[in-house]
Amino acid sequence: MKNCLILLLFVSQLGLAQLTVKKVNSIAFAKEKLVGIDKFDNLYYQQKNALFKLEPTKKEYTFFDPQLGELTSVDLINPLQITLFYQDMNTVVILDNRLNEIKRINFSQIEDFKIISFAGTAKNNSLWLYNKNLEQLELFDTKNLKTIARTQPFDSEIYDLTSNLNFVWIAHQKALELYNIYGNMVKSWQPKKVENLMISDNFLLAKTGNSIEISSTETENWKNVYNSEIEVKDIFLQQENLYLYTQNFLSKYQINLPKE
Repeated sequence: MKNCLILLLFVSQLGLAQLTVKKVNSIAFAKEKLVGIDKFDNLYYQQKNALFKLEPTKKEYTFFDPQLGELTSVDLINPLQITLFYQDMNTVVILDNRLNEIKRINFSQIEDFKIISFAGTAKNNSLWLYNKNLEQLELFDTKNLKTIARTQPFDSEIYDLTSNLNFVWIAHQKALELYNIYGNMVKSWQPKKVENLMISDNFLLAKTGNSIEISSTETENWKNVYNSEIEVKDIFLQQENLYLYTQNFLSKYQINLPKE
C-alpha cells in the first residue's frame, strides 16, 4: 500500500490527473533477478545464470548451461522464441516455451563475424544486434546467418536499447531514436540518459536509479510514475501492467496512460 500511495501522490503533485496508477497486488519474491511476466502470466526469473519459467499452475522449467557463463539479457517479446544473450561468450541461445534450446549462434565462429553488445528478438526468425566493431545496429537472419539491414554508425555512447519485432528504440548520448527493420531512423527525441529502457505496445518505460518514467511512443511527454528511496531492483512493462521488484516483493501496478 505504501508504494501505491507514493505513486499516486507523485502523479497528483505533477498535476497529471489523467494518468492513473493502481496497485493490483504484491507477492513475496526473493530471486536474483526479475526477467519478466508474459501475456499468459508466466513468471521468468534468473538465479545464478539459470533462467526459470514458473507457470500459474506452479509448474517450472529451467535452462542452464554453465559453459555459457553470465546470462546478460533475456528477451520475452515472443514467448515461443525466447532470446538469451551471453555477452562474454558472444553467443545467443533461442528457446521454446518450455525453455528447450531451438538454436545457438556463436558470433565469433560464423562467417559473418561480429562482436555484439545487445541482442533481441525481431520478426521472421531474425535478431536485433548491436555490432560493437562497426558501432551499428543490425537486423540479423538466424537461418542464413547473415546481416540483412543495418543503421548508420553511432558516434556517441549507447545507454540502452529496447526492441519489439518491428522497431528498436536506442538511447544514446545525443538522442533517443527509433529505427525500423530497414535500418532507417523513424523518429528522434531529445537525449535521455537511462539505466533501463523498455517498450510494450504504445508505451516506453525508462528507469534511472529509483525513478521511473513512462511516455506514449507517439509523443515526447514523459510522466514520472515512481520516485522513492526504496531500491528498485528490476522493472518490467507488459502492455499496461508495470511490475516492480523491490525489497523482496514483486508488485503489480495497472497504468492508464491516455492517448495524446
